[in-house]
Parts: sequence; structure tokens; C-alpha cells
Amino acid sequence: MARSHVYLELWQARRVQGYLAVHLRAKIDVRDLAKEIHFSRCKFDRSFKASFGCTPGQYVRRMRIARAQKLMTLSRDPLRRIAVESGFADQSHFSRCFRSVVGESPAIWRTRRNNSFHQRPSSMSGC
Repeated sequence: MARSHVYLELWQARRVQGYLAVHLRAKIDVRDLAKEIHFSRCKFDRSFKASFGCTPGQYVRRMRIARAQKLMTLSRDPLRRIAVESGFADQSHFSRCFRSVVGESPAIWRTRRNNSFHQRPSSMSGC
């Protein structure tokens, strides 16, 4: 017998997203996420995946990678600092996760990003 999908309600999804945004740098336990919306761990896992299309762990990794990408474009901080600021245990863990999500190392991504930014034609050329 197939289970019907149980989706998170909008307020529940927003509450989970808010919790994750506040706690992104810390270790996140899925049981704490489930408690935020008064679900059992099992029901939360099913509902989260039905609502977001991925597991809570995958979602957290993607959020951390997105934060790291933003930090890499806004600062020249070393990758080890960006890794910790984004919630990764260390630079090695960050690099492995980044490569699995983005498809290249953080250093290469940052270099490409910086090179493409500096090679863009200025909108004020000819002034």
C-alpha cells in the first residue's frame, strides 16, 4: 500500500527555514527541526522530502554552500574561515561538500568567479 505524501504547511516550512537560517553555523539535529513543528522524526523526514524535494541534510548542505559562495564573492577571507562561518566542521569537509554540490573545488570556483567578474566590460566605458 502506497503512502500518500504529507507536505509541510507554509507556516511549517517557513518556521523550519527560519530555524535553519539562525542555526546554520551550528550542528543541526533533525530531531530539533521536527520539534519546531511538533512532528515525529519519521513524519518530519517524509514531509520535508515531499515539500522540498530533498532530505533535510541535503537542504542544509545546499544552504551552507550558498552561504559560502556568497562569502567567497564578498570577501577575500581564507577558505578555512569561510568553511567555519558557513557551518562546516573544517575546510576539508567544506571542500568535499562543495565539490559534490557545485562540481568543482571552492578555490577553482572562487578563481573563476573573480576572473569573470574582472573581465566584464564596464557599463561606463567610453565616458
